[in-house]
Amino acid sequence: MINPNKSNIAKTFAALGNEKRLGILEFLLNKLPAAMTFGEVQKATQIPPSTLSHHLQEMEQAKILIREPSGTSTSLHLDLNYLQSVLNSLMEQCCKKTD
Repeated sequence: MINPNKSNIAKTFAALGNEKRLGILEFLLNKLPAAMTFGEVQKATQIPPSTLSHHLQEMEQAKILIREPSGTSTSLHLDLNYLQSVLNSLMEQCCKKTD
């Protein structure tokens, strides 16, 4: 299991602290388990290609998104294991007993 540190969790929330990236996240969540291409994400979100590239790069650096070559295009999908580990880490913190 992945155990994200505070720095990684902060990067995740920073990346998701943008309305466009939240829209991309929602779109990809609604398409699970399928991976989407750049063109499919761009068409659905109507984000200009250069801006979309920037947002996808931010999400990839925050470990939210995985890009995988797929023939002549690239498949995009969420790293659900990582996202779950972030949520689990936060849940563990809220449930700790203090003495």
